[in-house]
Amino acid sequence: MAFKFKKENIPNYITFFRLLLVPVYICVFFADYPRTMVYAGIIYIVAGFTDLLDGYLARKNNWISDIGKLLDPLADKLMSISALICLLIKERIVIWIVVIVIIKEILMICGAAFILKKGKVYVKSSWYGKAATFLLFLLVFTVTFFTDISAAAINVMCSFVIAVMVFAFVMYIVEYCAEIKKDMSALSRGKKSSSDKKED
Repeated sequence: MAFKFKKENIPNYITFFRLLLVPVYICVFFADYPRTMVYAGIIYIVAGFTDLLDGYLARKNNWISDIGKLLDPLADKLMSISALICLLIKERIVIWIVVIVIIKEILMICGAAFILKKGKVYVKSSWYGKAATFLLFLLVFTVTFFTDISAAAINVMCSFVIAVMVFAFVMYIVEYCAEIKKDMSALSRGKKSSSDKKED
């Protein structure tokens, strides 16, 4: 089947490009050349820019799609986790932040899979989610480009990032539960209405 370009899919094309940047980032990070970590950091910044761009285009032109709602956060998670693991291998950050982030993201993915199984897509942009994403981006940026920063300062930044991420995770759970409860209530009302009609 031939590829057909659709302008309403531009945000999704950008997201696919960001997914392709993940292996490129890893390869550049570990390449046997001088200053490769800096070049990998530039790729990370480009990925962050594409994240802003596809979101802006989707909202401005109403080019929002279910696949975009799923792929966009997936691309962000893969890039962030890859960057953290690479920095951990280079001993620029401690292992506990990587473990916590991975556990949190796995739980988010499992939750999303469960919700999708129910035939729903609950992926909403929120200030706390954006804050967590921005702070993680800032952490990776700082550790990548400011190599003389102290371990104590990095640990403080990591602690703050984790605190915001845990808060965002809890808020997402509350939001998802509210949506599911709303659906169950609507379903219950629908069954009751159908039962009342049969009785009539």
